[in-house]
Amino acid sequence: MNCTEIVTAENITEFIFVCLSAFLGFLSAIGVEKLHKKQEEKNNKRILLQSICKEMTNIKTDAQQLNKDLYYLSPLEKPFWEGAVYSGTISLVVNTEIYPKILNIYAMVDAINRWENMKTQIYYINGSSNQIEITNSITKHISDLCKAIADITTILNKYNK
Repeated sequence: MNCTEIVTAENITEFIFVCLSAFLGFLSAIGVEKLHKKQEEKNNKRILLQSICKEMTNIKTDAQQLNKDLYYLSPLEKPFWEGAVYSGTISLVVNTEIYPKILNIYAMVDAINRWENMKTQIYYINGSSNQIEITNSITKHISDLCKAIADITTILNKYNK
């Protein structure tokens, strides 16, 4: 044969097989990448929920240790939650059925912090320690928070298995 080959059915078939193999290899690579990404997202979601559960347990412990006769400024900290919100990592769980419950608990934490701040400000502005209503409200909020955290940690532990 010389430089110009004759195109035959066999050459066309081989060309089609090469193109088909390349295309299927490409699809396979995309499929593996998608599978890997989905598995990584699932793992990150599990880690996020575990970390939220741990932080909530710490918040519950801190809330139970608050002394109603003392004055605090934002005593309940939630650094992991704030980091997850600011970084956008929280988007992994936004579409889950547990997210509204998680959001509710962190809203309760914010409410307790606001009540504690108000109690402290009133004390230092008025010099009065007669704050029975505020103290009773804080005690009720802490009780509700601890119950809600106990309920949600049970649910979160099921998610993490």
